[in-house]
Amino acid sequence: MQKIRIQISNLSPGGIRLLSDAVLQLARKLEGEVLFELCDTSGKSILLPVCTVRIPVDDLICITADRHYVLFTCTGSVLRVRLRFRDAAALVPSGQFLACGRGVLLNMAHIREISKEEFVLSNGNIFPISRRKRRELLQVLLSYRSLHTAP
Repeated sequence: MQKIRIQISNLSPGGIRLLSDAVLQLARKLEGEVLFELCDTSGKSILLPVCTVRIPVDDLICITADRHYVLFTCTGSVLRVRLRFRDAAALVPSGQFLACGRGVLLNMAHIREISKEEFVLSNGNIFPISRRKRRELLQVLLSYRSLHTAP
């Protein structure tokens, strides 16, 4: 984990908001998990900005569990959040995401290829198709595609 410490002095609430927006933009460009600390010049008080990330559903490719974290794979970035997988699954529309395995949700709009054994996503990621659930998964995907393709 990377740790970045930023010292500030005499910032107004608006200035703190601008700084936390800049920190959030920087965090999106860095790889891995990054902890940001904001503190005053004395180093005594630590301010942790509260940042909310909004992901358009069309940009979200898949959601996968990674131990105590959830990876939100988007077009252009991957966000790693400490969250229970079932809580993450409750955040997305159920009719658009396919549970192809334990701890894996795929955005059906981003499934580009289907072979006998795997799904290939728009970013090139490959996920196996469960042999036991293969027929059910393909039926759900075909139903989704029939509703969402132009005539």
